[in-house]
Parts: sequence; C-alpha cells; structure tokens
Amino acid sequence: MPKSKSKADPNQSPMVAHDTRAYQTLDFTPTFLTGLAGLSPDDSRRVIRALAPLDTNERNRSLRVHELVGRLEGVWSASAGGGLRITFERLTHGRKILLTCSHHYGD
Repeated sequence: MPKSKSKADPNQSPMVAHDTRAYQTLDFTPTFLTGLAGLSPDDSRRVIRALAPLDTNERNRSLRVHELVGRLEGVWSASAGGGLRITFERLTHGRKILLTCSHHYGD
C-alpha cells in the first residue's frame, strides 16, 4: 500500500512547498506565512532555503543572525540573501517563532 501524502494545510502559504512541521525549532506566525506568499518566487525560494540552517545551525555565517535594537529590541534578524531578512523571537528550549520575512529596510 503506497504511503499517503499529507494534506496541505489551508492556512499555510502555498509558497512553502514543504511541511512546516518538519522543522525542529521553528514556529511560524500567520504574518510570516503571508509575507512569504507575497514575495516573488525567487525571493520565496531564498527564504525557504534559509530556514534549514536557521533551524539547525543559526551560527551559519551566511545567516548573519543578530539582535535588533531600539523599538525592535528582543527581536532577532537573519539574512536570507538578496536583501531579504527573516525576523524572529527566541522562545524557551531553543525554539524560535518566525515573525516576518521581507526585504531589508522595507525595500
């Protein structure tokens, strides 16, 4: 009997081609998924490619993870390349909640 494929989550962005439950430390906000859906296909792929290292090794130099300052204190940023950034907050037990994905500085 062939394995059944999991049904798509109707609340999940169609640009996320894989199951968000596959990540060990990442939780996704609706705002993040909406932002991802609003990006071009190339930009969406860049963000999706950045999720694996953010999940497993956020010290990966390509991510350039750093804490934001000022009114965004407590929020962290990771680069997804091509002027894109992912913002997130740290949760307990090493988990992260992804807040936004957008062009850096709102470009």
